Amino acid sequence: MADDSGLRELINEREKQMNLQIAAIRSELAVANKALEFRLAGMNEIRSQLSDQAATFLRKDEAKAQFEKLEMKVDMLQSAMAKREGSARWTDYMVTIAISAAVFLLLNLANGMISGDVKK
Repeated sequence: MADDSGLRELINEREKQMNLQIAAIRSELAVANKALEFRLAGMNEIRSQLSDQAATFLRKDEAKAQFEKLEMKVDMLQSAMAKREGSARWTDYMVTIAISAAVFLLLNLANGMISGDVKK
């Protein structure tokens, strides 16, 4: 029985050590769980912010439609400018002819006045 009491003490001592280790592990696990919850809360906040931000982004199909409208407007403006340039060139041509004719007539008239051929 003497051996029995020594064995009992050894078992009790081992049980106390195991209980202390289990308590330490539980404490460490609780700290780790709190840290994990804190990180997950931060990640959820970031995820929420990204979701809110993504809702404000222009979608690809919307952007494409807007760019197509702008391209059509640019094409229309280019066409209108080309017509105006052509019209302006024609107008410049006509003005040049009119001025040339007026100068020609004035020179002929002045030449006639100088030579005395002009009839009154």
